[in-house]
Amino acid sequence: MEQDKKSEVFAIILITFGLLLLLGLVKCRFGLFGKYVCFYILFLFNKASFLIPLYIIYRGVLVFQNKAVKQVYLRVPAFSGIFFFFSIFLELVNRPKDWGGWIGQVIVKGLFGP
Repeated sequence: MEQDKKSEVFAIILITFGLLLLLGLVKCRFGLFGKYVCFYILFLFNKASFLIPLYIIYRGVLVFQNKAVKQVYLRVPAFSGIFFFFSIFLELVNRPKDWGGWIGQVIVKGLFGP
């Protein structure tokens, strides 16, 4: 019973953090700290950065439903890999518009040249 309450509180914190991060990425108006977080996440990943809060909300819902996978050490690197490939994909598809962020630019320029 105690573990269920802890996991529910953790899930609510995850969902709230994900929603605030998503709202912060859309508006960029949550104080000085929010502006810096928004700037650096959008600088690094641009359009792909919207996957981060969606994934955090998804994990929070899974924890809340007690369906969280015990092998988190496999899920987080898998999401990170998919996230980087998505950033590269956005950079390749919309190359002059810089949709992949700084990470996408560096990887694409390293692989395919300027």
